[in-house]
Amino acid sequence: MYVTVIIISSLLILKDAFCSQLCRSSLGVFPENDFNIHACGLCYNYMFPGLTYTLHPSFNSLALKTNLSYTVQPDINNTTSINSICATLSSDECERWLLCCKVSRECCTRQLKSRDANNTCPPTWDGYGCWDASAPGVTNQMSCPTFLQYPVQS
Repeated sequence: MYVTVIIISSLLILKDAFCSQLCRSSLGVFPENDFNIHACGLCYNYMFPGLTYTLHPSFNSLALKTNLSYTVQPDINNTTSINSICATLSSDECERWLLCCKVSRECCTRQLKSRDANNTCPPTWDGYGCWDASAPGVTNQMSCPTFLQYPVQS
């Protein structure tokens, strides 16, 4: 009986430790490091549809449209990755993409800090913004992110 309690307690501790390091996007739940790369890929894909790279089926890389075997990890801590991806963008677009990546990382950090009640809609990165956890039936709102460029209305 005592051994069973220890085993169950150990499993619950491991579950909490593992689950607390997961971040959620609109396409799944990922360990923090994978989430950061995945979210930067989403940023590129959503901000610049039709450009050179597209999301690779692994969700953790960007691939050339003409050759899915060539991938680039959209890791903003890797200068080679940044240079490869930003070579397909203007200087302004590159800065906006990097800002989106940074905002997505902040979203993951908020998610990791805000693990709370079971009866909530979970926090989620949707490729543009971070939706915080909320109670079921509550409508969330957020401002449009600054890294998106909108056409000027005349």
